[in-house]
Amino acid sequence: MRRYYGKIELGLIAVLLLLLSLNFGEKSKPAAYVLAAEHTASEYTQNGYVLDGNLLQESTQTAVPEEEAKDEEEEKEDITSSFEEDMFAGYEEEVVLAYQEATALTIPEGLAFANVEESLSVREWPDGESRQIGIMYPNNACTVHAVEGEWAQITTGDVSGYCRVKYLIQGEEAAQLAKQLVVRTAKTTANVNLRTSPTTQANNILRTATPGENFLVLTPAILTDDPQAPLFVEAKEGEQIVYIAIGKVALTCSWETGIAK
Repeated sequence: MRRYYGKIELGLIAVLLLLLSLNFGEKSKPAAYVLAAEHTASEYTQNGYVLDGNLLQESTQTAVPEEEAKDEEEEKEDITSSFEEDMFAGYEEEVVLAYQEATALTIPEGLAFANVEESLSVREWPDGESRQIGIMYPNNACTVHAVEGEWAQITTGDVSGYCRVKYLIQGEEAAQLAKQLVVRTAKTTANVNLRTSPTTQANNILRTATPGENFLVLTPAILTDDPQAPLFVEAKEGEQIVYIAIGKVALTCSWETGIAK
């Protein structure tokens, strides 16, 4: 009787082992899943896997941050390009080129600005005891020719000398500041009418300017649908805002500079 039960027990154990092996085979993990103990996380994150509890599984991430940033930048460029196409639709190429030339801003090499609350001394030599030959006020511009230790060799207006480097804004920060501080001037190159609105299609003439007159520019170029003058400069004469056909002026850019002492 004991032998009989023993055989039955052995048979049941064999059946259980068979079922367990079949069940394990059905539920085995896909090849993409491996035990974290077998490989380091860095190995798998480099090859497209990410940690999931104590297992590593295939990553569902489709783009790295650098690619996303590149895509966003390209999208911005596309939007800008599309905007410009709409803006210039219907205009002759020469009008578009004139607009782009009028609104362009070239930052001079070595441009810098005084970063002070009151004033910055320009000295004859790179020495704090040297004679003061000029003075720069906050945001006055200068051109840096060279840097010698804590001193910069500069030109500001009609003054050439030295000032301390630590009180200057230079590089990319200066380039951005230059866009905010630029002073645009329009100088007439021929007899031209000053108008109260940007069009030749109305009785809006204030007076006729002669060659060589200078005006402070508010807007370097305004596109219009006037066939006689599609581009105008918005400027000031005293307190009066005037509009001048762009083909009759020369535009220049400058920045406020220091003065001689």
